[in-house]
Amino acid sequence: MQQYSVILKNSAQNFEGAYIFNENKLKGVINMAVKSTKVASVLKLTMKVGVDIKGKDKYATKRLTNLKVAAVDEDIFAVGQAISNIKTYPLFGLDREEQFSLVNE
Repeated sequence: MQQYSVILKNSAQNFEGAYIFNENKLKGVINMAVKSTKVASVLKLTMKVGVDIKGKDKYATKRLTNLKVAAVDEDIFAVGQAISNIKTYPLFGLDREEQFSLVNE
């Protein structure tokens, strides 16, 4: 039987514990200290590229990887805005995706 775990975190990025469960039932909560370290940051631009045959909006995304993990949101937003100015389609949204490494302390 395969076992899964889901890590829960609070808004301050401090991890409170993990649920351990398998296919049959939830086993419970284990409290532990886990340290997170930011390892990657990605800028995702979403552009509206048209409408489909039913009249629903169609979107395309472009991901810019290998951003400095220490880059501040304002700088990343400014880069996204600058890139959108030279793209063919209008910008619909900018997102920052971050990846963290987790280790049990």
